[in-house]
Amino acid sequence: MRNRISLGILLLCVPVLMYLSLSLGYTHVTFNEIYHYLQGKPHHVLETVRMPRMLTALIVGMLMAVSGLLVQSVTRNPFASPGILGINSGASLAVMLSVIFGLTSTTVAALIGALIVAGMIILATLLPKRPLSILEVTLFGASIAAFCAAITQGLLIINNQALDQMIFWMSGSVTQNKLAALKWVGPIIILGVALSIILARYLDIFIVGDDLVQGLGVNVTLLKVQIIIASSLLAAAAVTLAGPIGFIGLVAPHLSKMLFRVKHLKLIPVTALIGACLLLASDILSRYLLMPRDIPVGITTALIGVPVFTYLVIRRREVMK
Repeated sequence: MRNRISLGILLLCVPVLMYLSLSLGYTHVTFNEIYHYLQGKPHHVLETVRMPRMLTALIVGMLMAVSGLLVQSVTRNPFASPGILGINSGASLAVMLSVIFGLTSTTVAALIGALIVAGMIILATLLPKRPLSILEVTLFGASIAAFCAAITQGLLIINNQALDQMIFWMSGSVTQNKLAALKWVGPIIILGVALSIILARYLDIFIVGDDLVQGLGVNVTLLKVQIIIASSLLAAAAVTLAGPIGFIGLVAPHLSKMLFRVKHLKLIPVTALIGACLLLASDILSRYLLMPRDIPVGITTALIGVPVFTYLVIRRREVMK
């Protein structure tokens, strides 16, 4: 009964937030205008700004939430997030190099950088004679993140002209219409989602420990690699579309597990919807904090995410007592 009530509220929140994302802002758009636009009538604000912005927030929120759920499951760490793999830092470094040398667009550069780091993490789990533990993989990702961040900061000091552009990109934003990048990112999303669904039934037994999973005839190393691949692909797609947005991949899995007592096959879609709601709500709020100027949604997710996550941590400790 509790799951049904939570699901009903969640399914109501998604379309409401989608409508508010299309309607609210410096220029208010009425319900009739949105209705006629969906019927085919041209509307400049909706077509060029609001609809791409809403769809980007919807997609990126889902991707980051599911990626966070996979990372927390494979590391057995409820405080892990996609950023721990270093993918965000790799994308930031690639974008920085793109801005300096003008080799390609920032969107393509972000995708290349994210995939390179994801590939390094995957190879690190496959190549050693003794497979890396999850702790070692996490430390490897953290070292890559620190390395990429150090180079990016050094380049920013040398190239002050790129400072403003990089600060905006690294803050995370859904205001720029990057939906055209879906022709490259789409296959990555499909592969990441497909892997997530296939692996869902194994995630239910993965939390009990490697020995028991191996006793059930499951190749633990291969399973970990597949989960990391799926999480990395989803995180790479998200950072390509919106830059490095924090806290969604950290908070959304906590909320989904708190609201729903279901297996991972059902937990994955509800976590995706919660992630979409969080990013849509954050984007709406970002339009009003410094009205008439928008602030990057990555800043707003931090403002919302920190108190929410603090509450979840306190609540978790109280439950465990």
